[in-house]
Amino acid sequence: MKHTLHLLGLLLTLGSSSAMGATIGGRVFEDVNYGGGSGAPYATTGGFAGIGGARVEIYRGNTFVTFVTTGSDGFWSYNYGTAANNNLTVRVVSSSLVSSRGTTTGLLPVVTFRRTFGNTPTSSANDLNYVGGQNPGLADAGNNTGAFNTITPVAQNQTNLPDADGNGANAENYTGIDFGFNFDVVVNTNDSGQGSLRQFVLNANALPNTGLDQRQFDNNGTPAGTNFPAGQETSIFMLADGTAKPGLRVGLANLLTDASGVAATTNSRALITLATALPALSADDTALDGTTQTTLNSSNPLLLGTGGTVGVDRVTLAQVPGPEVELSLPDGSTGITLSANNLIVRGLAIHGGSTSLQATAGTNLLVEDNALGITAFSVAAPATRPTGTIIVSLRNPSGIVRRNILAYSGSSNLNYSGSGSGYTITRNEFVHAGRTTAGGDNISVGDQGTAGPLTITENLIRDSNSSGIQFEIGAIGNNLVNNNTISGNGKGGTNSRLEGSGIHYLLRADGRTSTNTDVISRNIINANQSSAIVINYGQRNVQVTQNSIYGNGDGTTGGQGLIAIDFTPPSYRVGGNAAYGQGDGVTPNDGIPDLSKANGGMNYPIITRKNVTTVGANTILHVEGFVGRQSNQTQFGGSVVEFFRGDNTTDTNQNGEIFVGDGQTFPHGEPRDFIGSLTTGADGSFNQDITFPTANLSPALQTSDPINSTAFKAGYGTSESGINLIPNTIPPGALPVTLTSFRAACAAGGVLVSWQTATELNNAGFEVQRSLDGTQFRPIAFVAGTGTSSSGRSYSLTTDATAPSTAYYRLHQLDTDGTASFSPVEVVVCEAPATSRLVLTPNPARQAVEVLGGIGTVQLLDLTGRVLRQQAVEAGSLNLQGLAPGMYVVRSGNATARLLVE
Repeated sequence: MKHTLHLLGLLLTLGSSSAMGATIGGRVFEDVNYGGGSGAPYATTGGFAGIGGARVEIYRGNTFVTFVTTGSDGFWSYNYGTAANNNLTVRVVSSSLVSSRGTTTGLLPVVTFRRTFGNTPTSSANDLNYVGGQNPGLADAGNNTGAFNTITPVAQNQTNLPDADGNGANAENYTGIDFGFNFDVVVNTNDSGQGSLRQFVLNANALPNTGLDQRQFDNNGTPAGTNFPAGQETSIFMLADGTAKPGLRVGLANLLTDASGVAATTNSRALITLATALPALSADDTALDGTTQTTLNSSNPLLLGTGGTVGVDRVTLAQVPGPEVELSLPDGSTGITLSANNLIVRGLAIHGGSTSLQATAGTNLLVEDNALGITAFSVAAPATRPTGTIIVSLRNPSGIVRRNILAYSGSSNLNYSGSGSGYTITRNEFVHAGRTTAGGDNISVGDQGTAGPLTITENLIRDSNSSGIQFEIGAIGNNLVNNNTISGNGKGGTNSRLEGSGIHYLLRADGRTSTNTDVISRNIINANQSSAIVINYGQRNVQVTQNSIYGNGDGTTGGQGLIAIDFTPPSYRVGGNAAYGQGDGVTPNDGIPDLSKANGGMNYPIITRKNVTTVGANTILHVEGFVGRQSNQTQFGGSVVEFFRGDNTTDTNQNGEIFVGDGQTFPHGEPRDFIGSLTTGADGSFNQDITFPTANLSPALQTSDPINSTAFKAGYGTSESGINLIPNTIPPGALPVTLTSFRAACAAGGVLVSWQTATELNNAGFEVQRSLDGTQFRPIAFVAGTGTSSSGRSYSLTTDATAPSTAYYRLHQLDTDGTASFSPVEVVVCEAPATSRLVLTPNPARQAVEVLGGIGTVQLLDLTGRVLRQQAVEAGSLNLQGLAPGMYVVRSGNATARLLVE
């Protein structure tokens, strides 16, 4: 093995390099996979590599003797002559080290290990608590040829041989004088230089991760903390608090301070105040991870944020652990720039800069468990260096933002305008965006460029100056907003504001349109200043489903719109009507879908009749009505109608017309408690029961409760929220004819059909229709109306005696202008004439019944006319097994009989 020997003190009486002298030597190595905690001696496996070309300086007492340079394997040696009782010091110069992971010079590592010695070569010990060296708060000096005590600022990496004897037979050969180093350790809060966060970024950018597999934190021999994935380079924070910790010795300077800036070991964190922005993090698979300091020294026991639950499904939202490392960024800067793949920012408090954190390139960014825009101690605007504009700016294609607090930005807390596969934003708390700027949203999407799809789920999004979430029409992908709580937006931040809704689809002056398919589902959207959801002209395909919406538009000064889902006309845009982000209130039904309008001009449902009953553990909501301006509008056929217990008491400002020009002022309310859904028939009407467990709603649903509904059709979107029906009918005058009752019952010689109206407007008359199967209806009679009347009218008609024993009846009401509507359907089951009566035995029955007098086929029906059993008469007894107890109808030919099943 060859070693380079430089003898600058040849004339000193050190003795010759003859056999009479003694040798000292050791190895300088890189502990490539050091992951925090106790240092480690060199090993042949596990990522240890000798460092060639390192400068090793040798001193006797205070006097510089010489330096040697390590060989390619990291070994060095020196013959120190025959003089007796030498007090030698060995120093390694950090700036001379080049990582085994590359050839870049000028990078600075941190010492993680040294060997110490007593008075004899055999009195050596591994010093595992030497991470950071003599004084981790200072940077190691460069090359030195002067006195040891003049090294400035510090000789960081040194060990002493206190009584080395090179004389004659007592010559002492010291071997194993080893030093270990690592390029990922942060040991001080300095702005730059050895052991700083900035130096870690420089090192990580320059060194490849090939073969890298950082070990878990070594807690005096026991692994702890994060098990780092192979190929990822993680910042290893080892910031001393002055007490003994794995890897750190007692007596080092305390680098931790409390909220008032006083050194402390508890309720404290390490504050790194940067003079300039950090270099862009440009190396793939790199992690800025403050939780490595938590593994060392959990000094901040605080839990930050609201916690609790979010969304309709009450998903648990964990508080964020108080970070142990806080970064204060310089004003006006983009403090941290991320421009590579698979980067991680974890467990840090970060505030300041114009933009605190910006991703400009790279995929699969992970930002998690951070306190962003605030200090490590409280969810409040920092007294110094608050974030000027945007806390997190995402311009890269994809990633995840989860379990963070983002709060008190000057403008937006999070801005995403990156084209690609998109982001998942989950389990964060967004608070008080727009601290200084009107229009500051908690989440802004697409306003700086085209944005990929977003999944925004299980977040608390509250108290912004402007909107909770703002989507830029014409610049967004397909988004899912699910199970969030979106509350109090439009009430925080600076006193002036531009918008104030929970969710806003924003139209710019250029009149762009969007047909992206968005789903807004199972969110709690409440107490926002203006409308819960504002959809400006030009945006369609937004499905709003199964949310709990209430208390929005609560009268806060400046609030407008004030309803659940608010469609706005073309003038409501940036540069147009100033309330573009707050809404214009109720858009009444006009019966005319228009794809250029907000959500295609989708009309809301009109409930003409409802009833609530309880059967066992279930509640049955019966609803009748239609979507549009009137029934029989096929353009609304196949619409999905959702029903809710409406909220019309938290605030009372959702009044408006029902149909365009009707002059009504009727509460539309907000859809608060989801009950169930149905699909309209081809004519856009509905007449169904919705059955659900009574326990699903608390308190239980009552007939007197207001019922609210929305309608969704693919290609258009979800309607505004329909009127609250309280308790059974819509108000007089809302429909051309207000039908108060409709009944059909068996009578002598046929079926008596009767109905009553409260008011009539241009009523031409009623066509009575009958169906044999409940689907195909045919007219059987016409009764003229009274034209226009403000008082009630009664009508009746008896059908011919040849009517089938089971039939379905409805009214088809016709106006003089050609418009029409349908009544609810009545089901009638009449006994056959006595001459053709069936005989059932036994009756009541349990297992089977014998049918006497039947011809051909025997059918068993329920009271709605559904056929439950059918067989030939000659087949014998009719099987009743599996039927619920109750009344049924047996039919054969034109004869029927009632059967009680026990």
